[in-house]
Amino acid sequence: MKKIAKKALCILLVALLLVSIPLAAGAKSVNKTPIIFIAGINSSSLYLNKGTENEKQAWMPSVDNYEEVINFFKGLTKLEDRGYDYDSYMKDVFVPFLQKHMEDLRCDGNGNSIQNISIDYTDQPYSQNAIARSKGGIQSDVMKIAADTIGGDRVFRYSYDFRISVMDHLHKLRAMVDHVKDVTNSKKVRIIAVSMGGAVLNAYLNTYDHDDLESVTFLSSAAEGTNFPAEMFSGEVQLDRDTIAPCLNRLIGLVPSALIASLETAINEINELWSGDRITYFYNTWIKDYLGKWCGLWNLVPSERVDECIDFMLDKEADAGLIAKIKQYQSCQDNLHNVLDKCKKDGVKVYVLSSYNVNGMPFKGNDHQNDILIDTEYCTLGARAATFPQKTLGDNYKQEVDDGKERVSSDNIVDASTCWFPDQTWIIKNMVHCMFVEKTKDGEPDQTGQFFKWFISQTDEVNVESNEKYPQFMDYTKSKGSLVKLEPVVIENPEEEGANGQYISSAVTVYTYSQITALGWALIAAIVVLLIVLIAKKKGGKPQIEGVLTKEEIKALPKSERKAAKKQNKARIKEWKKEQKAAKKARKAELKAMPRAERKAAIKADKAAAKAAKKAAKLAAKEAKKAAMAAKKAAK
Repeated sequence: MKKIAKKALCILLVALLLVSIPLAAGAKSVNKTPIIFIAGINSSSLYLNKGTENEKQAWMPSVDNYEEVINFFKGLTKLEDRGYDYDSYMKDVFVPFLQKHMEDLRCDGNGNSIQNISIDYTDQPYSQNAIARSKGGIQSDVMKIAADTIGGDRVFRYSYDFRISVMDHLHKLRAMVDHVKDVTNSKKVRIIAVSMGGAVLNAYLNTYDHDDLESVTFLSSAAEGTNFPAEMFSGEVQLDRDTIAPCLNRLIGLVPSALIASLETAINEINELWSGDRITYFYNTWIKDYLGKWCGLWNLVPSERVDECIDFMLDKEADAGLIAKIKQYQSCQDNLHNVLDKCKKDGVKVYVLSSYNVNGMPFKGNDHQNDILIDTEYCTLGARAATFPQKTLGDNYKQEVDDGKERVSSDNIVDASTCWFPDQTWIIKNMVHCMFVEKTKDGEPDQTGQFFKWFISQTDEVNVESNEKYPQFMDYTKSKGSLVKLEPVVIENPEEEGANGQYISSAVTVYTYSQITALGWALIAAIVVLLIVLIAKKKGGKPQIEGVLTKEEIKALPKSERKAAKKQNKARIKEWKKEQKAAKKARKAELKAMPRAERKAAIKADKAAAKAAKKAAKLAAKEAKKAAMAAKKAAK
């Protein structure tokens, strides 16, 4: 009997073992390869004279400065009652205020920090890194999700001084890669580049080999730049009061209402304060000497717009060192596609996580689809996107690259077929920049966080078809924490304005995050810049406008006719400006519709033509002046 029992037990154990083998084989293990997050702009505090008795925080604003900011914007109202005119307020209050709070952060003509500025840098893992846990900013949740998924001792954060060139600190990132491999006993690491971190990763891949990288992920990335800094540095940013309101609405829940109220009241003074010589004064005394010397901001300018921005902003001799650094990174942008192709060929996985339909920059002409900060065409590495808001690619639009798969979003706003890596590019509608969230405000699991957890857990290469829950295009509802496949919204009334007969973009979502203090400050900084950077006109030869008399020609007229001639001149100049504005707008739309390679060539050609026209205008003015002087001499 005992023998029978023993045999039965053995058979049972063997059966259990045989059953457990396929079960174990079918179970998916979590990818434990360590992750280095490259942080974005504004995610690190900057300190002056750190480690000395004179140490002070230079960035981000302290509470005292914050209260001063509120009072400063309140001061923009009722200037006359406070004894100021607009000129004196600009020179005696506005510019000195900004200079005072930004003086420690200035850089020189070589793009180097003038003061002794440093950051809270550590190569400790997330589990031991109090800075990453408390000051991760908009990257806090993604790092926490990663730590909970693969272990806090296998998650690391690379931070840097966002003002200086991304090329200047790559040796530290190289050292961190080696350090992480060593302390985790790993042969490879994964890098997830967040926001401006994409520019850092771009520079890194162009500088070092990728043998020790398992994968690279561009998350809401600015590796290719974005239009906002280019608009600012080329003189095209103008405030749009109608777009400021929704932008302020997005700040609700991010910052106290007192600051929002002070910004709203300040807007009422914009038209008067930012006009004429006051713009020129502000631009020359603050923007060019402060923001214009931050090479980190220049690294966010798209490659095809770098040259025009340099011409507008910088002195070729005094800023030669800075220009050289800007050009150095520009070459990395131009070569990124080739570098990533080589990475994939050598077995490095390349992924892109992006979003759209949450525009936030309140300036005229900002019709680029983006995630509040980074334009869709750039953060997706190449997608074609319709203008914002609620516009589509068109009724008869067909995806540009036919690869046998449906790559156009069901709302007809984004075409992913032009992405460099369409199979590994996820695009989420209505999700704010970088905001993969762990939990909803009610404490329930947020599906963006669940998607990110699934994404980093995978050991094998995945694509947009690997999990039916997470297709290429998804729709996010913040209030519910839901993330679902993007579906078309059928228009009930085809006659409704803006309808295209098939789809309509859903309304822009209002976000009230308490978790994204850093994003709040980033938006405040953007609004401050927008409130003050209304661009001065370039100096140079004035164009000869047909039908407009020169000063000399007016002087030659009888006195009785001069007044009417001047009035006619003003009317013609006004008409000419309208014509130029319309032509510029049309050309901009024309360029935007072009494939990117053609757009670069067209921009270059336009620039050459503009330069030639400017030269011709100067020559014509010179010849006209000579002729007038000769006529005057002959008359005498």
